[in-house]
Amino acid sequence: MKSSIPIIGIATVLIAGSGCTAQQLYAIGQSWQRNECGRLMGQQERDRCLSSTSISYAAYKNNPAAAASRNDSIMSFEKMGDQQLWDIANPIMDNLMDASTRLDHARHVQDFTERMKAIVTPEYLQRVCQQYQAEKGYFSSRMPVALFRRPDSVAIVWKQSFTKASGEFVAEMVLVHQNGKYLVDHVMVF
Repeated sequence: MKSSIPIIGIATVLIAGSGCTAQQLYAIGQSWQRNECGRLMGQQERDRCLSSTSISYAAYKNNPAAAASRNDSIMSFEKMGDQQLWDIANPIMDNLMDASTRLDHARHVQDFTERMKAIVTPEYLQRVCQQYQAEKGYFSSRMPVALFRRPDSVAIVWKQSFTKASGEFVAEMVLVHQNGKYLVDHVMVF
């Protein structure tokens, strides 16, 4: 994808913050085992990929009742007001963009889920940032566009500009609430 800035891998787009039920996640896990992706991806990688959701298919497989009961403790983003969500999201995105401009990996991943931290290594961040900075320049103005709420996550979309590239770009981020913190489980600019 030459025109996009892949801050994380494509598998994240498919699963992160999906709000799937335990049964749906189990079905996803089973279907992955039957297709090429499943053959290439081992159990540990599948579990890590699915760990961003409230229930992994492995947890469901081992104990469906206990796994399903975890849904009760999920913070509902659907009940939060627009301004409250923007007030949470904007400083996190400001930090992500500033840290990527400065190639500061530790700061860039400070608000990431563990799954995202495993994906965005220092080498990966450096490669992606050098590519977008050479092609598009640095991040400049950003305008709020939309919030897409799910019970256990919120997808936030901004209109993004760059210093070198003309036109309008999309910045998006998925936030989840884990261990009392708002964490980034997906982020991309394209």
